Amino acid sequence: MKRRLFTAVQPTDSFIDAATSLHEGLPGARWETHPHVTLSHFGDVEASLVPDLQAELAAVSLEPFELQPDRFGFFKDADAPAVVWVGFAPSAELVSLHAELSIIRSRFASRPDRHDFNPHLTLARTGECDPDDVEHPDDVELYLTRPFDEAGLGTLWVSGFGLFESVDFRYLMLGFFDCSE
Repeated sequence: MKRRLFTAVQPTDSFIDAATSLHEGLPGARWETHPHVTLSHFGDVEASLVPDLQAELAAVSLEPFELQPDRFGFFKDADAPAVVWVGFAPSAELVSLHAELSIIRSRFASRPDRHDFNPHLTLARTGECDPDDVEHPDDVELYLTRPFDEAGLGTLWVSGFGLFESVDFRYLMLGFFDCSE
């Protein structure tokens, strides 16, 4: 049996509260209920390998650090924006953590990762919305062109990361790995 896995940073409650204040200005969008910053997608991993994966993740050594949000963006589905997100500046600590997780990923993932690392936190999905509610791309463009420095998100403190399983559009945490240990 295979399990669909990824590693991610869970935002602090204060960061989530600030992000929740951004839930205006995009009518009809489906707002993310379990926000996270994905570090590495492992894809489908054999269930029997999960304990070994968890052991390797537990050995990752990294001091806590901060992530600085610096932009809004979106991913397209066909020609229309489908996912609206807030991006983070790629700090040296984040790049180092991603590189270490990529090495681990190469030993457990079923396929190579063909995506560039784009640290972001999904705010909303617009692709599944009623087209009468979300005017693509006008509402999204208006949402994304507001001044980022007025978003009031502050920094995101990273004290560890989690291993998650994606099951029926839900994310189940399989383990938390503290950076300071």
